[in-house]
Amino acid sequence: MQQYLQALADGDAAKALSFGSSQPASTDLLTNEVLAKQNARMPVTNIRVLDEDTTGESIGISRVHVAVNFGPSVDDSQLSLKKNGDGWKLDNAAIKLSAPLGSDSIKAMQSLTVFGKKLDSGPLYVFPGFVQVGSSNDYLDVTAEPLGLKDLGAYGAYLDAKVKLNDDGRQAVSDQLTDAFANCERSRALDPPGCPTKVSPYDAADAIDGTVTWGKADLSGVKIGDLSPYDMTVYLTGKATMSLSFQTTDGGTKQGTVNAYIGGSADMTTNPPRLKIS
Repeated sequence: MQQYLQALADGDAAKALSFGSSQPASTDLLTNEVLAKQNARMPVTNIRVLDEDTTGESIGISRVHVAVNFGPSVDDSQLSLKKNGDGWKLDNAAIKLSAPLGSDSIKAMQSLTVFGKKLDSGPLYVFPGFVQVGSSNDYLDVTAEPLGLKDLGAYGAYLDAKVKLNDDGRQAVSDQLTDAFANCERSRALDPPGCPTKVSPYDAADAIDGTVTWGKADLSGVKIGDLSPYDMTVYLTGKATMSLSFQTTDGGTKQGTVNAYIGGSADMTTNPPRLKIS
């Protein structure tokens, strides 16, 4: 047990794997390079074998109580060892890591990556400690708790990931909203194509279409909400305000403002986000 943990601390993936009685189906993430990334964030230190239960030694089974630091966190666990022709081994020297429970119905979870590898096509195998998580969607930030020695069990572990809209995603929604109102500003029409607002029917009654001058939209009153991970939607609510002027049928000019009450959403599965504004 001590040699296994020391192999992790030394960044020696092949040696660490040699202490498993069964070998993982994939070693893509069980490399010295990935171990170096894990140790850079949460180094393996202060390895202590605290106790050993040898009552099953006659039938080739033992339990070891061990404590070790992964970065600042102490992992205090009991693990089973079994004896075979090569000596005492762990059941598994790597963790079988599966996608979060329910991820089939949660769109945000279907883009998760672990050390750059997609997790939606089946389990990945990693060593205990720091797990570098991310998303193939540029608009998402992902965080996850590190994996512990208890996760070396036969059933492995499910990634406990939390996903949120990042600053780039929020800016992308804001940019698309600004572009939508720019369709108004470029137009001279009462009801500009692609614009989230228009001159009201009451004011348009004496207006001459094609003579409207739209001012720049004030979007400070529109709130961009948080991400819904289930459908990858961000909701928009609030008020946008635009100044405008137009000629009237009696030869005069009207000036005023238009308040556009925004209720809509942004689909974050596309790049750029696709807005739906009502």
